[in-house]
Amino acid sequence: CGCAMEDLNVAIDAAESDPRIDTVIYDFRTPGGTVTGIPETGRKILHSRKNTIAFTNSECASGGIWLASQCGRFYCTESSRVGSVGVYTLVLNMSKAMEQEGIQLEAIFAAKYKLLGASFKPLADDERAILQKSVDKIYGQFCSVMESHRVVDDKNFGSGLVFDGEEAVSIGFCDGLVEDMGEVFDMIEQ
Repeated sequence: CGCAMEDLNVAIDAAESDPRIDTVIYDFRTPGGTVTGIPETGRKILHSRKNTIAFTNSECASGGIWLASQCGRFYCTESSRVGSVGVYTLVLNMSKAMEQEGIQLEAIFAAKYKLLGASFKPLADDERAILQKSVDKIYGQFCSVMESHRVVDDKNFGSGLVFDGEEAVSIGFCDGLVEDMGEVFDMIEQ
């Protein structure tokens, strides 16, 4: 499965333009994913004119918690898994395996960093520094967004750890524990 940010943005816009809707519940079931589109969709949720509630009875990690943190309230079940505030990028280095197999790849390219991250060669120090700078920038944005909308009280906040629902509430990722989505609906009706 999966959820493209474009599809989510269309749904958010539809809810925003419907006067019959006053509350939007976001049901998160995600280990996270790519950064692309997350900051923009997070701002769209944050600036919604509707009441916004995040909920998970599953997993709400990484990009998911970035988005959930932008909701007015965030509820989780005891057994849910919440967190993974962190960023990474992967570079597959197949150069030694290719060498052992007798595979030799020759790249014809223009621009010094056009092959940055290419799997057939190891990263040079300056390439590693470029990727690290990018990861650090996104990580800083992630932490800043979380801290500006959640009062998080834990030394492991930005460590990439994932917490169960009870821990997520105790450190401030979530506002409270619920048994299920029905309990969230009951809160809205009161």
